[in-house]
Amino acid sequence: MDKVRKIELTITPNYVSDWNFQDAVRELIQNGTDQQTLDPKNVFGISYDEQENILQLSNSESTLEINTLLLGCSTKSNNTDTVGQFGEGYKIAALVLNRLGKTFSVYNNSKDEIWISKFEYSEVFNEKVLMFKIIPNHTSNDGLVIEIENVTSDEYNSLYDVWIGMPGAENHKAIETSYGRIFTEKDMRGEIFVNGLAVEKEKNLYFGYDFKPQYITVERDRKSCSTWDMRSTTSKMICEAIDNGDLNIKDLMEIANDGSFYDICNIQYQTYTEKGRKVKDMIISDFDENNHSAIPVGNQSDYDKVKKLGGKPVFVPYEIAQIVSGTTEERMKELAEESWGRDFSVKEKLQQWRDFYENDFSSEAIEQFDKIIEELE
Repeated sequence: MDKVRKIELTITPNYVSDWNFQDAVRELIQNGTDQQTLDPKNVFGISYDEQENILQLSNSESTLEINTLLLGCSTKSNNTDTVGQFGEGYKIAALVLNRLGKTFSVYNNSKDEIWISKFEYSEVFNEKVLMFKIIPNHTSNDGLVIEIENVTSDEYNSLYDVWIGMPGAENHKAIETSYGRIFTEKDMRGEIFVNGLAVEKEKNLYFGYDFKPQYITVERDRKSCSTWDMRSTTSKMICEAIDNGDLNIKDLMEIANDGSFYDICNIQYQTYTEKGRKVKDMIISDFDENNHSAIPVGNQSDYDKVKKLGGKPVFVPYEIAQIVSGTTEERMKELAEESWGRDFSVKEKLQQWRDFYENDFSSEAIEQFDKIIEELE
């Protein structure tokens, strides 16, 4: 005869007390999409019965092992291709949903079991804790189904703000890259997703992004991500999109000219990569096409140097100046050598040299150099 088992978890009802319905279901959606990422045949799905107020989340080939009821136990903890790395997932979702007055049941079909969660008083801990009752349920069905009852239509509709893969959700225009997707529509500006799950909105992003999990660190609450990862990865994505022809230099210049967007603030570090060098060459080509015989400069000091040498300086945005800094330096040296090669006296040449390298020396050194120049007849 099959036996009903009860397993107490060491979690009390007030754990993660600030979590709401969206937070709980986000965990379940993340678990489901992660399972499909690990095995594309293990298809994740979500459905809602508005008449019965029942929400179902399913994976076609998943199975829950009993050890997953241990906190910290996860099948994904060492896999960077998935968002979930903390091993709490569905247990915390079950806790929050029970606290909100929902029922939370798992149809663990390949094990012929139903797992039903509820709060019960524990004789061991003298406290109310989350408990799972595991009931035998012989079935011919496959996969895993999580069923949540007492879900209102408003609660279900709120999930469209959580996951961009919801049934019937709007398809947004996106550029595919090896790091994830770039959303180019204005209404997606600043929206940050990881593997389709909404993370946060960053007002200083020109595009919206859906990052692949291995390229970005998501905080425990799933509501924020590493700023460094975000800025570094957006720069890589834009370089790749330009190299592939999905974006162009005008798009890059529009971001740079505004000066308030983070999308390309780390793009200068990409010039050490093949794609980054290609983008750099395209920027220089575009600059030369629009500024004949000019030198791109990003600060007043370089502008003044080029002017003093008789060149044509043109200001470019900070990020662009960082990318083309090597070209700027080469052109300034060529201009200086050309200028110093003219029929000037030694004193005039030294004065030009002093003006060109003034910012590279201390004020004391420049003062001493000026005295030496004055001694020349």
